[in-house]
Amino acid sequence: WDVDLERKEWGSLLHAILAGIFYPQDKDKVLENLVHKGLINNDLKEKLKAKVEDLMKDKNIHPFFSEDWEVITEREILNKSGETYVPDRVLFKEGRVQVVDYKTGSIIEKDSHTQQIKQYAFLLQEMGYKNIETFIIYTEEIQKVHQV
Repeated sequence: WDVDLERKEWGSLLHAILAGIFYPQDKDKVLENLVHKGLINNDLKEKLKAKVEDLMKDKNIHPFFSEDWEVITEREILNKSGETYVPDRVLFKEGRVQVVDYKTGSIIEKDSHTQQIKQYAFLLQEMGYKNIETFIIYTEEIQKVHQV
């Protein structure tokens, strides 16, 4: 993370960028939009771009951004009792569903992260989807992708 930013602020920005990227070619547009809105300056844009490109080059992360998938990001799911849940990325292809959640913090809270993503899968299953796989991407860890 960037030393000029608080860890939480860096994580929020990175998370916002990843949410806006459906496919790799979207990254520059998403970053420019943040500059245009005045949320980041050009120096920070370059640092975030380098981080996103690094993530996209990871052989375990790259498949989640393949154009083979239909992508939905940050879409609310309403459960039966009226609570809303917002998975970071849901991918659909040929009867398969992959749910991806990004974590910019530590893997220390993996148990709660696992419960969170399993809740997303349960809700999708209740909606009639089958063949659901769940993944957590820890952006700051050496081993970034964890299937749960």
